[in-house]
Amino acid sequence: MESAIFGLIGVVVGVALTTAKDLWFDYRRHDKNLKFLSIHIVCLFDRFIGGCIEVTRDDGLAFGSRDKDDCKVPQVKHPTLDLMPIDVEWKSLPSKLMYEIQ
Repeated sequence: MESAIFGLIGVVVGVALTTAKDLWFDYRRHDKNLKFLSIHIVCLFDRFIGGCIEVTRDDGLAFGSRDKDDCKVPQVKHPTLDLMPIDVEWKSLPSKLMYEIQ
């Protein structure tokens, strides 16, 4: 009877340790995904904001002169921000933040 109890305790402890290990690794993976996603999005936003700044600095003059019709023409392209093709784990973000970003 005593060996059966020790066997049962061993099984319970083994399952608890395995579950704890899995939870720990899932937490670490989730944390790494969240940090990578955050850095990636910040870099994309930085590039987008840099493009916006270039648009605001554009005076419409090519080398200080107007076009043939004496009009100003934009010299820089308008920036675009497309987050969909990014291959990251979006589920790492809190749902409210993910909704605001998307």
